[in-house]
Amino acid sequence: GVPDADDTPGALIALSKLGKDEAAQQAGLGWLLDLQNENGGWPTFCRGWGKLPFDRSAADITAHVLRALRACGAEARDAYAIAAARRAMAYLESSQRADGSWLPVWFGDQYAPGWANPVYGTARVLRALAERAPDSPAASKGLKWLLGAQNPDGGWGGNKSVHSTVEESALAVTGLTPWISRPEVRAAVERGVEY
Repeated sequence: GVPDADDTPGALIALSKLGKDEAAQQAGLGWLLDLQNENGGWPTFCRGWGKLPFDRSAADITAHVLRALRACGAEARDAYAIAAARRAMAYLESSQRADGSWLPVWFGDQYAPGWANPVYGTARVLRALAERAPDSPAASKGLKWLLGAQNPDGGWGGNKSVHSTVEESALAVTGLTPWISRPEVRAAVERGVEY
């Protein structure tokens, strides 16, 4: 397949957790750092003008890259990675919608208005914010939105009031879990797991 900025962070996180192949981790990190767009976000396949889906920065992909930078310890030894992470955090703050959610670039929901899937985007960004800025206003707004998107059956669809699916429910539970010490989050996660 074509190298992309969503699969690469997944591979880097796995390699770092397994303590494997430092050279591969460094090569992957170098490729990702070179791919970052001017606005601080990461596109899927190539840096660009931000006009096409494959070169436009995406909140979900940017969040995944931030998790890989942290997992591989890039910021502990590389000033370029530190600057890239700062720009990425600024991008995430600027791309948060007024309601507190984030949109992904590729993953939509055919049952949601405009096929949008802010549950997917918000859950992915919250995972990164949990590691970097768990008490930030952006995290608080994102949590509030994701909690408010939970359906009466305990699950989540791609957007508020869209029928629940296993995939979106699992992503929402994963995005909320870092804040499970909060009673309202614990209750939502438990209902989501039951779903």
